[in-house]
Amino acid sequence: MPTVGKVQSKIRKIEGFDVNFLHRDGTDVKDNMDGIPQYSYAKAANKDWSVTYWIEARFKQNYPGFEVRVLDTKGKPVNGNTLLKNIK
Repeated sequence: MPTVGKVQSKIRKIEGFDVNFLHRDGTDVKDNMDGIPQYSYAKAANKDWSVTYWIEARFKQNYPGFEVRVLDTKGKPVNGNTLLKNIK
């Protein structure tokens, strides 16, 4: 099974945005943590989805027990109402 860092990289490659895995208490998960499944999607989500919808439909389905922070191109967290097509 891959590391968190490799899964984050795969999400970036497929979805076109960066994410940070978080523990439920909001602290960052170390990139070298392993034992989690690979990101299973080969195509990006619908760009008209909100960040919140993506988290519920894709992230939480594959990574229960973790939270996630979606980041813009400057590494800043984006609001849950942001559409995926507007992440810049």
